[in-house]
Amino acid sequence: MPTIRDFRAADAEQWLRCRLLAFFDSAYYDDVTREKPVYENPSLELVVVEEADSEERIVGPLDLEQELEPGTLCSARPGKRAMVWSIAVLPEFRRQNLATRMLQRATTWAQENGITHLEAWTRDDPWVRTWYESRGFVDFQSYWHVFMDHPQAKEWLTSKAQTLRPNSVFAHVVKGGLKGLPFKPVRSHECIGYELEVSRAD
Repeated sequence: MPTIRDFRAADAEQWLRCRLLAFFDSAYYDDVTREKPVYENPSLELVVVEEADSEERIVGPLDLEQELEPGTLCSARPGKRAMVWSIAVLPEFRRQNLATRMLQRATTWAQENGITHLEAWTRDDPWVRTWYESRGFVDFQSYWHVFMDHPQAKEWLTSKAQTLRPNSVFAHVVKGGLKGLPFKPVRSHECIGYELEVSRAD
């Protein structure tokens, strides 16, 4: 049975590979990072590891960062908050309650640090949304991620710099939704904000 432990500096390369593969079949497949994030505020960094032949393999990460100044990491909402930056499990290790176990560790850590709410953002994968909602998270806000190809960017966006031309643009639609756009993006995703009231977490 895979076990959960704290992230170690020596895990960085495996962490990156695991996160990439765990996100690959989700709407966040393009959220690629080449370095493990380092957090300025108090944080909880967990990994799920499988041990075989005396070697560990990381099969899931969780990164959580406490917000010290309201509105700097999380939404401007009531409570003392922390942001869930990453929580994922490799496809072949899903449905073993590993993400739920990491979340339970996270809520315990949050309670110990006086945090009242965990906040997380995800795109519109139904299975991901179902997981969050089944664990007690409640959606409170959403906006749209839109991806524009070169013809769309050229037609609808301009730059103040004469030598800079928008091309293959990633943008946010924060008001009005997709119906307010004069074109159909090449790709779009609703991005949903969820929060979990720690005192009510299972």
